[in-house]
Amino acid sequence: MKLIKLEIKKINLMPYLLTALFMPFVSLIFMYFMAFIPKIDTSNASAIEFSSHSFIYTLGLMINIAGFVCLGTTLIGKLVISAYDDKNCYLTLSYPVARKKVLRAKLQTGLLVSSVGIILSGIFSSLLFFISESIFQIVDESVLFSDVVNFTPLIIVAVFLVVSIITISLSIGWWKNSIPLTIVSGILIYSVSSNLLSAGLPLLLIFTCFLSLITFITLFFLVKKVNGLEV
Repeated sequence: MKLIKLEIKKINLMPYLLTALFMPFVSLIFMYFMAFIPKIDTSNASAIEFSSHSFIYTLGLMINIAGFVCLGTTLIGKLVISAYDDKNCYLTLSYPVARKKVLRAKLQTGLLVSSVGIILSGIFSSLLFFISESIFQIVDESVLFSDVVNFTPLIIVAVFLVVSIITISLSIGWWKNSIPLTIVSGILIYSVSSNLLSAGLPLLLIFTCFLSLITFITLFFLVKKVNGLEV
């Protein structure tokens, strides 16, 4: 915990926290947009079919995931890649702490911000949409709180998905010492998961489990990489 506090003091977290606070509102805008589509084009049968509360909640969560993948890859790149570049590597490796503990603190800091952010943002945007629907209904479907409750397990899946994407993207970006490559890798991996959503949640869950397995393997190689660095 002390190392995590030290990492937080070393960087300016405010821009990342402000972005995290902004994300649920971005998600909410997309949710309202999807809810209004059947009102705009009543002849579009597919739009009416997909504009159910459960689909809108899921869509909002996917927007949140996209946002926190971008935020998380940027933050983790700043915490890890920048710390082990040619300019800062000597200072980072000179800490009187085991190398793997320093790396673990950096990873935990970045992943903790992203994990807590996706949970709070997912809950906040779905609850806010539920409340607004209860007051002024847009979707032609019964407003049920059970839809929000049934949606909650998907938020847990989202946490594993975001953490996995960020960690795997870090390994790719660190290979070339490039934060932009880390971000682009995260976006590309996310695009696969977002496309799988149309095929059904079970397939998305399988993909998330697959990424989680790769993440554990990736962490092993990241620790090995740090232990092998020379100054």
